[in-house]
Amino acid sequence: MGLDLFHFLPVHPDNTSYSDIVEKDWLNAHPECAAALLGWLEAYEGNYRLHYRVLGHQRKGMNASFCKDFQDGYHFKLEVVESAYAYLKADHISPLDRLQENFRSHFINNFIPGQSIFCVSF
Repeated sequence: MGLDLFHFLPVHPDNTSYSDIVEKDWLNAHPECAAALLGWLEAYEGNYRLHYRVLGHQRKGMNASFCKDFQDGYHFKLEVVESAYAYLKADHISPLDRLQENFRSHFINNFIPGQSIFCVSF
């Protein structure tokens, strides 16, 4: 199983070349996400496109409990991001202190309440 964490900041289409397709069915199943993304989504081929800038990315580096305790998908609250910090775990590539510094710098310290998106992808 792969694990990727992202910190996205939605932007208007003319400000970025990044995009993600969000299916209508997914939005209907996650009304809290639809409400948070309202105004940023652009209709595209029967679905929606979300333009964003990546402010943070981490591949793996979390303990096994993280996958049990966190849902795959979008999260919009700083408290959720801060709670994820406790799950950081050193591996053969990155020592814990480097993971902690990266996570604070790219996920917590630059998180903008009401705008930032913490994306967990399994």
